[in-house]
Amino acid sequence: MTSDNKRENFRIHYLGKDSPIFVVGITEYRVIDLSMTGVLLQFPKTLEAPPLDDFYEGVIKFQDSTLSPVSGTVVRVDKFQMRIALVFVKMLPGAVLMEQHRHWINKMKGRKVR
Repeated sequence: MTSDNKRENFRIHYLGKDSPIFVVGITEYRVIDLSMTGVLLQFPKTLEAPPLDDFYEGVIKFQDSTLSPVSGTVVRVDKFQMRIALVFVKMLPGAVLMEQHRHWINKMKGRKVR
C-alpha cells in the first residue's frame, strides 16, 4: 500500500480559534498543525514573511494552559496563505503531543460535525 503523504510523524490538525499559539517575544502565531518534529504556523497579517532558514525560539501555549518551549528553523514559507513551517531543533516530547491529542479529541466530542 502506498500513500501520497510522505510525512512520517503523527500530526494534530487544529481548527481556528481552538488552536494553540506559538509565542515569540510579543508576537503570536496560530498553530495550524503540530508534530513531534515541527509545526505549521499562520503568521500575523502585520508581519512580513520570514526568510528560509530563519531561527525561532518561543513557547507553544496550548488551550489547556500547558506550555512547551520549542525552537526551530523556517523550512517553508507560503506568502499567499501566510503560513510558515518550522522544523524543531529538538523534538517535542511524544507524551506532550499525545496528551494534547487527547485534550483536542475530548474538546471536539461535544461539537457537531459538518
